[in-house]
Amino acid sequence: MQHVIIGSGIAGLAAAEAIRARDASAAITMIGDEPHAFYSRPGLAYLLRGDVPERQLFIRTASDLRALAVNRIHARVDKLLVNDQLLELADGRRLAYDRLLIATGARATPPSFPGAELEGVVKLDNLDDARGILQACGRRQGAVVVGGGITALELAEGLCARGMRTHYLLRGRRYWSDVLDDVESQIVLDRLRHEGVRLHLETQVKQAIGEQGQLTAIETQSGERIACRILAVAIGVRPRIDFGPASRIDGRPRDRSQRVPANQRGQHLRRGRRGAGTRPPHRNRCARCAVAHRLEAGRVRWRQHGGSPRNLPQGNSLQRHAIGRLESHHRWRRRSGRQER
Repeated sequence: MQHVIIGSGIAGLAAAEAIRARDASAAITMIGDEPHAFYSRPGLAYLLRGDVPERQLFIRTASDLRALAVNRIHARVDKLLVNDQLLELADGRRLAYDRLLIATGARATPPSFPGAELEGVVKLDNLDDARGILQACGRRQGAVVVGGGITALELAEGLCARGMRTHYLLRGRRYWSDVLDDVESQIVLDRLRHEGVRLHLETQVKQAIGEQGQLTAIETQSGERIACRILAVAIGVRPRIDFGPASRIDGRPRDRSQRVPANQRGQHLRRGRRGAGTRPPHRNRCARCAVAHRLEAGRVRWRQHGGSPRNLPQGNSLQRHAIGRLESHHRWRRRSGRQER
């Protein structure tokens, strides 16, 4: 059986390990355009803060990978010929498969404001991004972070920990308003202020300003000008379904906004194809799947309240921001007289 996995992240690695555990004779090929060995992407936030060295991000040793017996190909997939069960790579090679897993993950949504192409406008998608940010960091220099989710929070605290004068722009009045309530959001914002991050609420970037291609400042929609060397943008992600510059399925151009059709088990309409990350609809009564349970020695343990854990914060960023003892969200709502939705 010839198994081919597109993508070299944790989903692809876990799939390869599961296949090998069940079939010692299976042929497994993993295709990805990232040159590094397998590493922990959530760990990039800890690298940025200086909590761990880069070598600790790599989650499998060389002997582990040899035992797994996976054929890794550093390339980009240009076409999926599903009727023939073939892949065509950007260099012209073709690979046949019996089973295909698409585990390409997502990439950061690019900003649309003027000046987004300037050097110094960064994202945190992969190890090379983290290395670039660390190289650009300078103590007592300005940095601006834009975004309302966990990656933006990690960037803000990471840049602040590196000694940069960090400004955090939120377009609303609360942090992560679709997941956290007023109390939980205020805890995060208060902790950011305590660490020295300058908060700018209900504002957005109007434009990035530069000289000779290098970022020097940003202008907000309110007209405020903030000098900065780094503008870190974390405004969401898009599925990585454009396998190559001219990605095609069965020779037809693929609409990048289109999702790969699959049922709740990840089984695609075409025989032999699956997609990693497909799961049943989220049925939690409460949008906040995780709330702080207790504070112990500066660390907070998180309790999941049923359902899919896909809204659990990645890493420990929110754990570090929790102050004092927080009770279960459900108990708090009952005590305050609020009804569950």
